[in-house]
Amino acid sequence: LPGIGSYTAGAVASIAYGEPVPAVDGNVLRVISRYRMDDRDMLNAKVRKSVEDDLQAVIPQDRPGDFNQALMELGATVCLPNGTPLCQSCPISGCCRAFQEQHQMLFPLKSPKKPRKILKMTVFLVENQGRWALNQRPEKGLLAGLWEFPNTAEPLDREQAAAYLNRWVRPAGEPVPLSPAVHVFTHLEWHMTAWKISADQVLPHCPFIW
Repeated sequence: LPGIGSYTAGAVASIAYGEPVPAVDGNVLRVISRYRMDDRDMLNAKVRKSVEDDLQAVIPQDRPGDFNQALMELGATVCLPNGTPLCQSCPISGCCRAFQEQHQMLFPLKSPKKPRKILKMTVFLVENQGRWALNQRPEKGLLAGLWEFPNTAEPLDREQAAAYLNRWVRPAGEPVPLSPAVHVFTHLEWHMTAWKISADQVLPHCPFIW
């Protein structure tokens, strides 16, 4: 189902319905990584699937919900993600490889995140008779189908902004600069310069919605 990934599906199936399927979240991945000293990248989808397969082979048929909840709780309260894990209180420390070799803080290993791409944009707030210009984004891609202020994927100064808008409207004056803004996505940052302008006339071929 849309929005229901393997973790949520596994949690619901095992806890609510007693289905012997794993529920692997970040806590579980951390516990398994330290328990086995698994040096694979736990953020990798293939590695996560591999851990799910391994747990599927050992999950108890009679108490799968308890098993999954125990692993999740162990990771949330003992095998901590930030700071020193509480290994002295851990019920499986006797067979945890990372604890036995005192390498708990080295696991789980994570590949360094790629730096976000920075896109320098210019956004236009164009007013005409109390109405504001909007564009609809394409049906595919980032923010598909959503409405936004007209913009272009390049930084424009006042003269360039005026020339850009003159293709579609007849301005009542010079563009007025607004405060710059930054919007952060997972892999992308929009660094936005903004110009506000009033339009006396909208040209017939103007693509904006008002």
